[in-house]
Amino acid sequence: MQINIAGLSNSRKMLVSEDGIEPGNWKEQLDGGITANLQQFVNEIISRNLRNSIFVDITASEKVAAVYEQLLEKSISVVACNKVAASSVYSNYQKLKSLAREFNCQFLFETNVGAGLPVIATLNDLISSGDTIHKMQAVLSGTLNFVFNNYNGTKKFAEVVKQAQDEGIPNRTRGLT
Repeated sequence: MQINIAGLSNSRKMLVSEDGIEPGNWKEQLDGGITANLQQFVNEIISRNLRNSIFVDITASEKVAAVYEQLLEKSISVVACNKVAASSVYSNYQKLKSLAREFNCQFLFETNVGAGLPVIATLNDLISSGDTIHKMQAVLSGTLNFVFNNYNGTKKFAEVVKQAQDEGIPNRTRGLT
């Protein structure tokens, strides 16, 4: 299998090259790129209409997840570890999966929980091999684990969430207040 990296972007720079970006010195090439602009990057990908294109998102950005729909509508597959799209409102998730089917591409994602366990792939592998999952029990969120371990009724729930934020996990406690 030959993989051709045709575009890279971070929050500062972006680079698109149909000739390919050499994996061995991608950092230097990206440093020489132009100022990053997410919509411009997406437009470049779409306008080039490269066969078998795959957009890989390794961010946790809501803005990046918001462009998945545009890409899928142009038959560009999306592979992400970004939790935002797959754990957003269920209708959004359904729409992305539906677009992937309609435009003959894929919307694939994996996220990790429980100190880096790739749960989705593991469950899919178990099911694909013929196993039946009857029950799962776990606290798979480090934040929720912190809150459950520190909430005993003597403090307000919001105070425990605030303590979690103060101890350095603000992004993971956003929806708990």
